[in-house]
Amino acid sequence: YHIPMVIEIQGHLNVDALQRSVNAVIHRHEALRTVFPCIDGQPVQEIAESRNCPLEIIDCRGLPVSEQDEIVRIRALDEQDRSFDLESGPLLRTCLFQMHDRFVLIMTIHHIISDGWSIGILRRELAEFYEAFRQNTLPLLPPLSLQYADFSEWQRTSIDGDRLRSQ
Repeated sequence: YHIPMVIEIQGHLNVDALQRSVNAVIHRHEALRTVFPCIDGQPVQEIAESRNCPLEIIDCRGLPVSEQDEIVRIRALDEQDRSFDLESGPLLRTCLFQMHDRFVLIMTIHHIISDGWSIGILRRELAEFYEAFRQNTLPLLPPLSLQYADFSEWQRTSIDGDRLRSQ
C-alpha cells in the first residue's frame, strides 16, 4: 500500500528550500497530516494541526559512480517494504541522495492518505514551493477551498442505500 515517487534533480539543489517545500505541502494538505489511531478497537481519522517530515540525506559522493544508482535502487525497493505506523505517522517519508552530478529524491507515501492521481498534484506543488523558497518569494498557489475530508463527507452523505453497499 505504498506509493513511491522518485525525482531526479540535475545541477544545484537548495536542500533547505526542498525541506521547507516538503513541509509546506504537508501543511497545505490535511491528508498528509492524517493518522489513524484506534479508539475502542476502531480506527479513527485524526488530522494534526502541523506535522513535519524530516528529509533524510544520504551522501553517495564517496562511492564510485557505478555504485550510486544501485544504492538508490536498493533503497527505493526497501522503502516499498518498510511499514508505516498508521496510528502515529508520519505516513510520508523522504530521502535525498546526493550524487556526484545530481540528486535523487525518494518520497514514499502510504496509499491511505494519497493515490496515484494525487502524486501529480504533490509533484507540481512541491516544485512551486521549491522555486518560491529558493528565490525567497511566496508561492503563487491559491488557497485550497476543499480538503479531502470535505470530499469524503460529501461522498458519504450523497451515496446511500444499495449504491453505498455496492461500493
